[in-house]
Amino acid sequence: RRGRLPRGGIERTLQVYLIGDRSEKKKFIFDQIALASIPVLPNFDPRHLSNFIYAYAITNCAPKIEDGNTIFEYVAAEAIPNLKNFNSQDLSNTLWAYATAKESNPALFEEAGDAIIALDSLNEFKPQELS
Repeated sequence: RRGRLPRGGIERTLQVYLIGDRSEKKKFIFDQIALASIPVLPNFDPRHLSNFIYAYAITNCAPKIEDGNTIFEYVAAEAIPNLKNFNSQDLSNTLWAYATAKESNPALFEEAGDAIIALDSLNEFKPQELS
């Protein structure tokens, strides 16, 4: 069983290895990932941005960068001008991540609202994406 993920896939793996009594390891790992990701965030497509910030939310981790901003602020800065390219799942995951992590970003939520209003209909959204 060596090299295999625990049952439950990647989310369960994150819970097993990065949540709980391993908080110092989690902080170090997520701090390093955040620092390494900042220069390449402009290369992330909407799915990558939403999945990336979703991982920070489910692990309850919001590393502060040397300038005092969190990774959530950096992701929002990349996401906001590109929200028109986000599909319903990308929007849902991104907004869920900010709400779950209690990371306030009024500009992101306002622009996301505008992007949703600009859609022809909400039929693209599945029920769980609307919650």
